[in-house]
Amino acid sequence: MIRRFYIMPLRYGVDDTQVEAFRKGFDDTDRFLPGLVDSAAGLDYDSDTVIWENNFVDEAAYTGPYMLHAYHAQMLDNYLMADSPECITQDIYATRYTFDTPAPRIEKGIRRIVLMKVAEGSDASAITDMVAKGEGMAASVLGEDNVGWVSFKGRPWTHIWEQTFADEEQLDTYLRSRDGLATSSSEGFARLGLPLEKLKIFTYDFTLKSDAAPRPMPEDVFPTFLTYTARVAAKDADAFIAAMVADYDPFMAENGAPLLQRWRTVDDTGDYADILSSWSLASIAAFNPMRFATHADPRWLRFVQDAMPMVVGGTRRFYRTA
Repeated sequence: MIRRFYIMPLRYGVDDTQVEAFRKGFDDTDRFLPGLVDSAAGLDYDSDTVIWENNFVDEAAYTGPYMLHAYHAQMLDNYLMADSPECITQDIYATRYTFDTPAPRIEKGIRRIVLMKVAEGSDASAITDMVAKGEGMAASVLGEDNVGWVSFKGRPWTHIWEQTFADEEQLDTYLRSRDGLATSSSEGFARLGLPLEKLKIFTYDFTLKSDAAPRPMPEDVFPTFLTYTARVAAKDADAFIAAMVADYDPFMAENGAPLLQRWRTVDDTGDYADILSSWSLASIAAFNPMRFATHADPRWLRFVQDAMPMVVGGTRRFYRTA
């Protein structure tokens, strides 16, 4: 079993309604994706960061249904892809560990995720006993990060200490204890004999579902139309379209998605213009290799850097013929 945490910092200015829709969209993933279980998403107590926790039954579930499913391509990537008008995240990353025997399943409580990058030449044996005892916690698990695919950002962490608490009272008692104080700072870990290059801690509420029943993997053999509607200031409309023509359309075409049509709202109807663009894809699964091609393509990077700041709203959807 693979235990994974997706760390998703939010952009400046995201309102509470957007955050809740985003959190719920990720939380609900185990209702749609086969092979992904115990999905829960929560907002960090101390930062504008959403943490999404989940389990994959095996590597095949991760590289297959998860990467190819329509729910990932539309719902999840709407919020994550920097070229999406609905993107509200930045500097996202994932960390994970594997296990044969899971920790006791606790359906509701508070999760405290301690992410550590252990200094070179050291290991986590200095805290093994502390982890095993889990004093003051409902559950305590230490895992070594073993993510199979490392993004261009590199591997940020070496270990994940997953701490679970029944409620705020138990968490508060732990944080005031000797162990809690020691495991809340790099200096504290150093005193325990574990020097760290980097430390990050997230704390959030979680609730697991007892009745999640994902649907079977749908057939995906029909043409799909990836459609963006981008809202920009009327004065920026021409510049935004020019950037799409120069950089985005060639990137899409080279990756199997030629431009099908582009429309814009008529002039002098307000302070904003909506620009609708559709590209043709052989299937939703065909989007997966395109997803991995983005950060290596200078045209995509230039479009995201220069054109996407003009976007103040919009939608990103996959359509098929009715």
